[in-house]
Amino acid sequence: MSAQFNFTEFIQYIKSTFPEANLAHNPIRFSNVYLRFELGANYGNGTKKRIEQATKRAVQIFEKIFTKDDQLILVIKRWINPDADIISTDTKEYLFSLIMNIDPSSTYSEIIPADEYSEDPCEQTLAEVNAKDLDYYNIIKGIIHHEQGKYPRIYETIYFINKASNIIYYLYDDRGCLIYSDGPDRLKELYNELKGWIVDHAPEKEYFDSLFGSK
Repeated sequence: MSAQFNFTEFIQYIKSTFPEANLAHNPIRFSNVYLRFELGANYGNGTKKRIEQATKRAVQIFEKIFTKDDQLILVIKRWINPDADIISTDTKEYLFSLIMNIDPSSTYSEIIPADEYSEDPCEQTLAEVNAKDLDYYNIIKGIIHHEQGKYPRIYETIYFINKASNIIYYLYDDRGCLIYSDGPDRLKELYNELKGWIVDHAPEKEYFDSLFGSK
């Protein structure tokens, strides 16, 4: 990808499409229009079945909202905490090894200082990539591995943003993932297709039913 990443243009897009979002925060709450899916439910922590189910569901959700022809913006947060012994020193290299054909000019990095939203500062990288160049299966599995104490793991927090569809994918760990959009119509089909995976507790369940028109 030869075009240089346009940071100003991207920030303007976020402000106009997701005005509630603050990229310096974590987690980033993009809007009130979202779905939360359960991934590893009903299986014990660290078990093979939990990891397999969480990975399978997370991959299926990813494939339902993105295609290989999509262009995505990745918001990658890497926490700077040298005292954390759970962090593999090569996790950053592992993550970027799963993104093929990435051009350094299509990325933008900055340090976000610690604040009331995070105890640690982070290196935040914005990267423009083609979905077909993502080994998203192993990225997803690496994120799930991190919380479950398995290898290879991905320590970074990653938000996948599709500017064309205004849909955002955020897998926080083996427990679940959030899908954001700028309007209910964009997520209604996903809600109907994967209703059995949506969190089944109040008040979120009632909110989703109301938002997406289920009775």
